[in-house]
Formats: sequence, structure tokens, C-alpha cells
Amino acid sequence: MLSKQEEDLREREETERKQLRRERLRVARYIQEIRFADFMAILMVAATAFSGYAAWKNAQVTSQIFLIADRPYLGVESVKFENSSANPAIVVDYRNFGTVSAAGSLVRVVTLVGGKPVKPIDGELSSVEQGIVSPGVPHFFYSFIGRDDYARVMTGTDRAMVEIKMDYKGPESRHRYCYSQRFVYEVHSATFRHIGGTDKCDDTAIF
Repeated sequence: MLSKQEEDLREREETERKQLRRERLRVARYIQEIRFADFMAILMVAATAFSGYAAWKNAQVTSQIFLIADRPYLGVESVKFENSSANPAIVVDYRNFGTVSAAGSLVRVVTLVGGKPVKPIDGELSSVEQGIVSPGVPHFFYSFIGRDDYARVMTGTDRAMVEIKMDYKGPESRHRYCYSQRFVYEVHSATFRHIGGTDKCDDTAIF
């Protein structure tokens, strides 16, 4: 049999082992809590980063939408012949189809008959500094040709081609836009038919 002293010693050792196990369990719980807290902190940082990226992306998309929607769009409404008692003219009706005014607008019209450029007559210009072009307002450009050229076009002997180029900016003059279209006169329908164009500012047309 164990003596009283030995039993007390064993009880103390057992008590110490139990306390040590409880301390280890407590420490393990603390470590788990700390790891969970770190994990949550990482998730919060990641969520903040994703939220910031989403806000930045949304701002970029919104900016692009406003850039596309709130800008001028110069284009051609119609191209037609006007035969007057003096010299026949090709009349270009161009307009701003956008929602805001265009600024610094330069309009250039080149007419070719039989593949050769027609020189402006009577002091007429081949380009005009239109400046401000308000939305929805018709603007007209007259390109006069001689009666002989007009007769050859009407009989189908030569082909008439018109190239319209427009350079312009937005109202805040931060963005430069370009428009270029080519039309050819169709004798059978007596109308100008669109044959191509581009919105590239550095485009060089070859006839």
C-alpha cells in the first residue's frame, strides 16, 4: 500500500497534469481564435480591395458611357445635285447628330469627275471653318461644277464622286473626332450612293 505522502504526491501530479491539459486547451483555443481573426482580417482586406476595384471599374464604365453619349456626332444627312441657271452644284447637307455642340469644326469637300478633282470656281472654297455646329441644325456646303462636267455626269460618261471630311472636337476641346465619307452619283437612280468611309483621323483616301 502507498503511504499517505505518496498518495498526496500522486494527487498533486495528477492535478498538475490536469491543469497543464487545461492550459494547453486554452492556448489551443487562443491560437484558433487568433487564426480565425487573422483570416477574417484577410477577408476584410480582400473585400475592401475588391470593393475598391469595383468602384474604380464602375467609374471607368460611367466615364465611357458619358463620353459616348454626351459628345457631338457630325455626319451627312444628304448629298444631291442642284441644277441652277448658273453653275450646277453638289449640295452636302451635314448635321450634328449628337446631344452637344461640336467645336473647332473644319469641313472639307472634294469633288471628282472622271477621277479628276474639280477646281472650285467663282472663288468658292473647298473647305470651311464652321466652328460651332449645334445639334440638329442643318448646314449646307455647295461644291460647284462646270456645265460640261455636269453634262458628262448626267449622261453617265463620267462618274462624279464626293468625299466629305470633318474634323471637330467636343465642347471642352479635350477629344478630337473625325468623319470621312465618300459618295458616288448613280445615274439610274439619280442619287448619290454611299461607297465607304472611316472615323480614323489619320486616314488618307486614294481615288
